[in-house]
Amino acid sequence: MGISNQKKQKRPSGLTIIAIWYIFFAVFNLISAFGFTAGVLGLWTKAEDYADQLNLGALRTTIEILVPIFYGVANAIVGFGLWTLKSWAWNAAVILGILMLPGIPVGTFIGAVTVVYLLKSQPAKEALTKKTNR
Repeated sequence: MGISNQKKQKRPSGLTIIAIWYIFFAVFNLISAFGFTAGVLGLWTKAEDYADQLNLGALRTTIEILVPIFYGVANAIVGFGLWTLKSWAWNAAVILGILMLPGIPVGTFIGAVTVVYLLKSQPAKEALTKKTNR
């Protein structure tokens, strides 16, 4: 192992905030998926009462459990990619930011801030597009 003379790349503070947001959103989605699953399985209430109250079909229930899991895992991966300055994280964060836009009001605000910041911030682009960040 040789000593490297390369300077460690500094993460722009905007990317740090967005990475933390994505990780927070991942945890929130995974907890909500667990909570919904626990409710459907009757861990908090009687399963019959819960199913009757929500009147959900099997397909809808499956989708309502899998979508937060998908978003949770995707946000965790993108948050980690932004935190570690991976070049692929820029595109993924823009896509997830666009997918957040319909989530009025918080998702719209966070999605818009994320997309605008990533598209307009030169330091963020430079930090995430370095050849060494693959």
